[in-house]
Amino acid sequence: MHIAFLQVGPGIGPITNNNFRFSQELIKLGHKVDLVGTNVAASTYEKAPETIRIISLQSNSNLATIRGLSAYLKKENPDYLLPSGAVMHVVSAIAKMLSRSSVKIYTRTHIETSLYLKERGFLNRQLLRFLLWAFRNVADGHIAASRGAADDLARVIGVPQEKIDVLYNPSIDDDIIAMSHENVSHPWIMDRSAPVIVCVARLVEQKGIDTLVSAMALVNKRRKVRLIILGEGDLRGKFERQASDLRVDDLVDFHGHLDNPFKFMRKADLFVLSSNYEGFANVVAEALACGCPVVSTDAPSGPREILSDGDFGTIVPVRQPVELSKAILASLETSHDMGRLTSRGMRFHVRNITADLVKLLK
Repeated sequence: MHIAFLQVGPGIGPITNNNFRFSQELIKLGHKVDLVGTNVAASTYEKAPETIRIISLQSNSNLATIRGLSAYLKKENPDYLLPSGAVMHVVSAIAKMLSRSSVKIYTRTHIETSLYLKERGFLNRQLLRFLLWAFRNVADGHIAASRGAADDLARVIGVPQEKIDVLYNPSIDDDIIAMSHENVSHPWIMDRSAPVIVCVARLVEQKGIDTLVSAMALVNKRRKVRLIILGEGDLRGKFERQASDLRVDDLVDFHGHLDNPFKFMRKADLFVLSSNYEGFANVVAEALACGCPVVSTDAPSGPREILSDGDFGTIVPVRQPVELSKAILASLETSHDMGRLTSRGMRFHVRNITADLVKLLK
């Protein structure tokens, strides 16, 4: 098979990393793979595995992307095109019709469509919703990163349920497992005089860091607990001030972005996801694969599915610091079967998810 992944950009991020993993595994299986981007960032070329062919359409508008993608489809004639994101779904449908290509399109939806549309202006939102509805049947199938995202897609733009398949993200690979065993020199990890919680998240509104910091203040009224937050973002200053105002700034380390957060996951006593919404939440699967217990908000819609309705971790409502603090304390006082957690996390290994993808396309 010749498979082309299409995405905006791309720069380096979760979707790109997942496409890298898919591509490497598919190439091992003997398939031809292209990663097609609208305007590929230099960092993507630098970090991409050498086996992956990256094609930049060098477009800075949707119209230019349609023209570039049409030309690509005529020239390369892939068997399958897998576009990520609502706008690329529409672009792919138009390009297929213009190029008269026989390519089969399977759209990929990473977060709930209603949440994605909600972030856009009114006119933009209504136009995109209409276009998604109008071109929904051009695609041969639709892939959602969670059952919640699939149900939402069916409801918002009227895609028949039987045309939507759930394909979880390939969150884990052998490199992640190897990296998780590297040494950690952080003083709190080495000290162990108090439990250490790790959170890996961009410091943006979506990730609910304000909820987590508030929960930490409540937790530390009961027992001393430390929190290491790995990630950067525009709201770092706001969250640091919140921690200071709540007098937990000496117990919360805004450590910044790390290329290897997995070694922290393996050493931590608990991993916490505090997001308000998620498409899948790769970090939850990563933490489990590293043998780390998880407390997560019920962010629509991946975490609940990864944790199997709470069978492999604790789930609490979003934006509820009191409930989050109770769950953190309870989890820290519970004995966890690390092997069982690891086994669940490995369900999301790229080998397993790629096998699911190949079966889906065939």
